[in-house]
Amino acid sequence: MPENRFFNVRTVLIALGVVIVVIVYALVSLRSGVQGRLRSSADGIGDQFALSANAPAQAMMFEAGMSRAKSPSSVPMIAPVERKVIRTANVNLKVKSCDQTQGAVAAMVARFKGIMINSQVNRPADYAKSGTIVFRVPPADLDAVMVELRKLGEVESENVSGEDVTEQYVDLAARLSNYKVVRDRLLKIMDERAREVKDILEVERELSRVGGEIESLEGRIKYLDRQVDLSTVTVYFHEEQVVAARAFHFLDRFKSTIRTTVDAFVNSFNGVIVVIGFLLPLVIWAGIFWGGFSLWRAIFNRKMKK
Repeated sequence: MPENRFFNVRTVLIALGVVIVVIVYALVSLRSGVQGRLRSSADGIGDQFALSANAPAQAMMFEAGMSRAKSPSSVPMIAPVERKVIRTANVNLKVKSCDQTQGAVAAMVARFKGIMINSQVNRPADYAKSGTIVFRVPPADLDAVMVELRKLGEVESENVSGEDVTEQYVDLAARLSNYKVVRDRLLKIMDERAREVKDILEVERELSRVGGEIESLEGRIKYLDRQVDLSTVTVYFHEEQVVAARAFHFLDRFKSTIRTTVDAFVNSFNGVIVVIGFLLPLVIWAGIFWGGFSLWRAIFNRKMKK
């Protein structure tokens, strides 16, 4: 009996030792596996999916798209940009001569090496002349331009504003850089690993999409650059309304009265003709119905007499 008890104790100790060894081995293996996965992800997730000659095109797309998961050193850094501000100005002037103002503004734009966008002068018969000029000048010259404009007439309103687009510009530049990285990797895949026709078509389709995104982003960046490089100025100007007093002339007044009377008579005569033209069909139809009714009554009375 004591031997059996000793045998059971020894068996339990051996089992516990085996369990401890297994647990330690599992922990060591798990730690090595995690470290290995971390190292592989740092080296590049895309490299884990190396493509053979018969690999599907979806794996190629995955490898190109996962290029952003590489270490930070492989991603191109965006150089810091200066503040991007779009400046605009509007001014409303009351001037003595719109023609002279138009010429003076054109000369000023040429002196500051600006660009004339639009220039027009309205010449209505019963109102004062007015005009609008839109031009663009370098932002550094905007303050000097506003000083020159104030000298051309009486300033009725003025507004100078700026829109900071730095954050938008940086975002567009970062997206453009990322798309260019994807495009380069797709081109590399096309040259080195795409063998089957379906793989080539998939890569070309993705290249077309990425190329469209790159062109769109480049266009938006160029537009922002143009808006930042030149400030837009809009000038509204008008002459003072002058009402000339007219001398009283009896003959002119008499002619005007006769003309008004004749116009009233003609208008009333036209009205009478319109009314007659409206009532005439009604009178004709009433006569037709009355004649028919009279004929029916005469025939009916004749039959009654018989």
